[in-house]
Amino acid sequence: MLFRSITIGGKQIQALKGTALADYRGKTIGYLFQNFELLDNLTGRENILLPLSLHGIPEKESIQRLGQLSSYLEITDILDKFPSQMSGGQKQRVAAARALILNPGIILADEPTGALDSRNAKALMEKLSGLNRDAEATILMVTHDSNAASYCKRILFIRDGAIFHEIRRDIPDESRQEFYERILKVMAQLGGGSANVF
Repeated sequence: MLFRSITIGGKQIQALKGTALADYRGKTIGYLFQNFELLDNLTGRENILLPLSLHGIPEKESIQRLGQLSSYLEITDILDKFPSQMSGGQKQRVAAARALILNPGIILADEPTGALDSRNAKALMEKLSGLNRDAEATILMVTHDSNAASYCKRILFIRDGAIFHEIRRDIPDESRQEFYERILKVMAQLGGGSANVF
């Protein structure tokens, strides 16, 4: 039997059990799902604040975080709407706010820009990039979108469950646009958009 140790931030994750594991998952990992996974019977505000409530963040701090994030993601005007009253893009931005509200050290994102127009996709990717740069958050994103991938530092191309190519944004002073063009060249050489970019 093959045993692997998973260590994140000095903690061996497989050693955590019960409440400690749930607490670690809730506070350290933000999940940004492709299908939003919002609770239908809660408003946008309640969906976003739920992780803070579950982890005992004081109300004053919760309101401050909500204000900053909702302003940045331009969802202030929909906070009191239920998911059924929101467009797909609005739901995705609310889901993004919920994933980011605890300032997680790790963000797992599945097609995070899938339901967003180009302006809102750019705002979300800039927010994720800012978290990576300023808070040193690790962001693991699965996407078919080359533009979203161009915000990353390292890209793994996956086909049939296996990594078959990798590129890094480690050229000094390489702009995001130049990296984007490099991604497109690699995708063209690999046969177009059939592969997942990870």
